[in-house]
Amino acid sequence: MDLVFSGEDGRPIRPDYVTKRLKRLVQDAGLEWIRLHGLRHTMASIALQNGTDIATVSQRLGHSNTHVTARIYLHGSEESDRQAATALDGVLHG
Repeated sequence: MDLVFSGEDGRPIRPDYVTKRLKRLVQDAGLEWIRLHGLRHTMASIALQNGTDIATVSQRLGHSNTHVTARIYLHGSEESDRQAATALDGVLHG
């Protein structure tokens, strides 16, 4: 079994331990709290916004298909909107 978090012996560790440890690390670093699932969402959004193809992101997240990934994680940004407008302008105005 492939685990995200495991003990040194490879056995699973309790999810509440991971959460408590993350909270302590975040607090010690002086950062704002973000849930573990929020880190997952951040990773997927950043990967997609920076050109990682949706099939790869979907596979990394363990989704059954790319439609699930697209529905949850693909959302426009001002920067991507500007890029789309610039690309269209280039095509229309040579």
